[in-house]
Amino acid sequence: MSDNIRKEILKKLKRVVIKVGSGVIASDSEASALDRGLNKGRIKSLAARIQKIVAQGYEVILVSSGAIMAGRQRLNLVRSNLSIPDKQACAAIGQS
Repeated sequence: MSDNIRKEILKKLKRVVIKVGSGVIASDSEASALDRGLNKGRIKSLAARIQKIVAQGYEVILVSSGAIMAGRQRLNLVRSNLSIPDKQACAAIGQS
């Protein structure tokens, strides 16, 4: 796609939706994303990029599948066989 076409499309946008998976915000490790915990540096970098988009006048909606992982880290739950109520609790805590 040429830059001119891209610029024309972007002129019409008001809102940007950014989907971030747990693999993107998880720490580097051989373990699964849920067992790794959050990478605060990546989160800060993502926040800085979003801030630049907002500064350009766009509304940003951030969607993340990392809520369970964030809640697990906050609650120090390391076991991998969480029940559905456990995962729901982790997601509620991890949403913030």
